[in-house]
Amino acid sequence: MKKTITNLRKTKYFFDNCWKDIILIFMMGVVINILINVIPSVNGNLINKILSSSFKVTLIIALVGGFLQILNTVLNLKSSKMFLNLKKNVTLNIKHKVLKKILNLNMSYFDKNTKGALLGKLNKDSKNIVSFLNNTKDSLLAAISNIITLVYILYLNYIIGIYYIIANTIIVFIRYHFIKKSNVYLTKNIEIKDQNAAFMGEIIRGAKDVKVLKLKSNFENKNVNNFTEEETYEFKSNYYLEVGDKICHFLESVFYGLMIIISIFLIKAGLMEKSKFIIIFMYKSTVFNFSNKLSSLIKYLSYFNISCDRIFSILETNSEEFGVKSLNNYKGNIEFKNISFGYNDEILLKDISFKIKPNTFNIITGPNGTGKTTIFNLITKMYTPNKGKILLDNIDINTLSEESIRTNISLVTQQPYVFNMSIKENLSIINEDFEKIKKVCELVGLKEKIESLEDGYDTIVGTDGRLLSGGEKQRLAIARVLLSDTKVILFDEITNNIDQYNKQIIIDLINTLKKDYTIIMITHDMDLTKNADHIYTIANHKIKEV
Repeated sequence: MKKTITNLRKTKYFFDNCWKDIILIFMMGVVINILINVIPSVNGNLINKILSSSFKVTLIIALVGGFLQILNTVLNLKSSKMFLNLKKNVTLNIKHKVLKKILNLNMSYFDKNTKGALLGKLNKDSKNIVSFLNNTKDSLLAAISNIITLVYILYLNYIIGIYYIIANTIIVFIRYHFIKKSNVYLTKNIEIKDQNAAFMGEIIRGAKDVKVLKLKSNFENKNVNNFTEEETYEFKSNYYLEVGDKICHFLESVFYGLMIIISIFLIKAGLMEKSKFIIIFMYKSTVFNFSNKLSSLIKYLSYFNISCDRIFSILETNSEEFGVKSLNNYKGNIEFKNISFGYNDEILLKDISFKIKPNTFNIITGPNGTGKTTIFNLITKMYTPNKGKILLDNIDINTLSEESIRTNISLVTQQPYVFNMSIKENLSIINEDFEKIKKVCELVGLKEKIESLEDGYDTIVGTDGRLLSGGEKQRLAIARVLLSDTKVILFDEITNNIDQYNKQIIIDLINTLKKDYTIIMITHDMDLTKNADHIYTIANHKIKEV
């Protein structure tokens, strides 16, 4: 309970500008539940008047009952529409805040978390939070309705009222017992389901490697075990819910039957009027309303707490930290001064220093795993060094704003990600000037390829650009960088795994670009070193110029 209260406090800020609607929806729910309790009484009185042949009074009661039923329906429709709109706005608010946070997280967070898990948190958990609040509202209103019903029955006949209070207490206790057992397995099921979803996402993304490495049977067997565990927990969770539900429904029928028998004895003993019995009997469908709502409330309570933990594991993680200074008229100078960096206890760079001058072509080379890509991550401020300073035009990078760094430095990775959009959209997200897009595509040697496609620039390239070859994806990534018009361009092993034709186009392109840009490239390719102004080699955590 303490955890739920803490999570409810945390989720308050998701409901910015929604509190008036929440209060109005709740008040409408109170009115609806009052009507739900009044209508059986009206119907009971209607039956009594029909039996007593009082036509005029019967007609008035029937009209009142009809009006209340219409009012109840209208309020229900209005309340449902308001809640659906509230649910939409709050879900969008949660998704917006989470997505914004994800895009501002340190890269170390992405190193530890799968894409599938992040997508689950963004989509499923946001809905679970809103669904729980809806169930809380319904259960709270059901509790209010139940209290009103039991108080009214106590007023009509205190013996039946006490009897129903005892019956409700027994059913709530039994239902809670089975729900609690169900939730133990439900919590495990949710955790395993998320793990399996993340694992399946990895298999789907790596389907090609799974096939060529003959891993299909291995993954099938592993998935069978994972899914068996997931479904076993779900079965046990549902089983205890079903058992509890069936037992409680059986007991409700028994309690209804006993109520009728007790009422007969009370009528015969002169302790209850027949007219009051009819009214009490009309509450048959609502007297156990809260106990029935309790099961869904506690079920969604588990979803809510787990989803809150997952959502706030993102929102409460440290974001990237930037300064506020602007980098105006950046020339392209980069200086590392006594930089050290490592992951956990693994040292990659130790006390390294070097300078990159504007409008020069620089190559960084060295064995794999020595920290070459880490240097790029530090220049783009994806990571922060453990020690030392990085200076851009003699200004400490830690004092610069994100805008200043990212608008002046761009990166083309070894495996650039191409979005599942058209070629034009992949480029227009950087710059919407279509004439400039065409010029850049011509510069990187993609013009003929694009124009040979049936849909030209409107061709959808598929997931991760599968319609394009490795070299074409690299050139499209370079086109994006050129459209961003940064002063510094970083190339990370971009000629790996591409054919000689694409490689020569990229070499010629870099020779064209180097007079206008500061270029730093990580490569082992000797063809690219011929025209370099500076070559730096990393070995034993140190860097030196060759």
